[in-house]
Amino acid sequence: MGELSEVYIDEATAYEDLHSNKKKVIEIINKEENLFYKTLQQGELEIQKHLKNKGKVTGADAFYFYETYGFPLELTEEFLTESGCSIENRASFAEAEKRHAEKSRTASAGKFKGGLADQSTETTALHSAAHLLLAGLREVLGDHVHQRGSNITSERLRFDFNHDEKLTPEQIAKVEKYVNEAISSKAVAKRRRGSLRHK
Repeated sequence: MGELSEVYIDEATAYEDLHSNKKKVIEIINKEENLFYKTLQQGELEIQKHLKNKGKVTGADAFYFYETYGFPLELTEEFLTESGCSIENRASFAEAEKRHAEKSRTASAGKFKGGLADQSTETTALHSAAHLLLAGLREVLGDHVHQRGSNITSERLRFDFNHDEKLTPEQIAKVEKYVNEAISSKAVAKRRRGSLRHK
């Protein structure tokens, strides 16, 4: 994919950003492709172990491979065909997928707007910390970082954000320092043109 993308970028005249960011784009594509290959290898190993232990793969099993390891249904079927097998009770894949979706909806139904589980003092404090965390991430990683979701209870904060690489220990330490210093200084968070800063 990286090689094909390079050809496309070289011939694409309508998208100037592609040319100026060619190296970064190719790096990300190659990284994603390598991750997908690892997913394939892990998925095949898990299916092999499952076949050895159970002797068959059902649709529900195939959904488990998909949900847990990111192994697509079509590839499970292809792998089984090559092994001389097929998915038993294929309809149970859709049933398992539906149960999973219903469980996810139920889990999110009780949340308040903004991802708050309640309005307790602890939860409100963690909500403020989430704003500081976003500001810290943008300070350390860049303005491309945006919040993609959160779940806040009185006991913990889960914060989802976009970034194309795993954070290094040094980056994590810098973000932690940013947040802790902001808390210590009793910073006031303010939103400016879609971004969050503190002072």
